[in-house]
Amino acid sequence: MAREILEVLANAERGPLTAPQIKAVELLMTDPEYADKFNPEDLTEAIVDLLFTAEDEAKLLAVTHKISFWKALAITWFRKCKKRRQTSAKAA
Repeated sequence: MAREILEVLANAERGPLTAPQIKAVELLMTDPEYADKFNPEDLTEAIVDLLFTAEDEAKLLAVTHKISFWKALAITWFRKCKKRRQTSAKAA
């Protein structure tokens, strides 16, 4: 799993990786609340799309909601990430 987490950031071609970036991707890829809702490739694309604005948005989110920066960064990337379609299971 660690390799997959680092690959998401490496494929986004983010310059030196920081601990908050790694922790944010780890949260998104391992937490049941987020993990099943996107593909790693879509997360990479979201990181690239928010290349210059994600950290500023995350800082603002962290201050206004009193959460850690890395968690705010994860939320910022998740909001931008293309989500999988949820198939509804029909009850018999």
